Amino acid sequence: MKNTITRADIDGLLANSQIDVCTKFEKVTVVTVKLPNGFVLVEASGAVDKANYNEEMGRKVCLDRIAQKLWSFEGYQLSTQRAANSALDEELLNLCWAIDKIPASTEQIAASIRASDLRNRIANG
Repeated sequence: MKNTITRADIDGLLANSQIDVCTKFEKVTVVTVKLPNGFVLVEASGAVDKANYNEEMGRKVCLDRIAQKLWSFEGYQLSTQRAANSALDEELLNLCWAIDKIPASTEQIAASIRASDLRNRIANG
């Protein structure tokens, strides 16, 4: 199972997201990102004086902040998934041992194979 979040993961999320950039009050950039799952992130960046305002710079600052949030969110999600898979794997291992204690029969062998295959699928994500 995957054990890390990469820059490619974050870039992929952003590439598949709906991104809206707008300027407010002639000196504030507001970036809204709707992720593929529908969750929305919003960031803003502004200049003190509109003479110093640059929307492209504001867009970059906001997207960098959103990317940082995504690192945290994706790391949390991966940690939760790994913990759940670990608990499932332990439960499935106990089930495999219980099946192996049943006297050999065609059904027992089939159940043992199915349980082992399921355990491998969980382990390989």
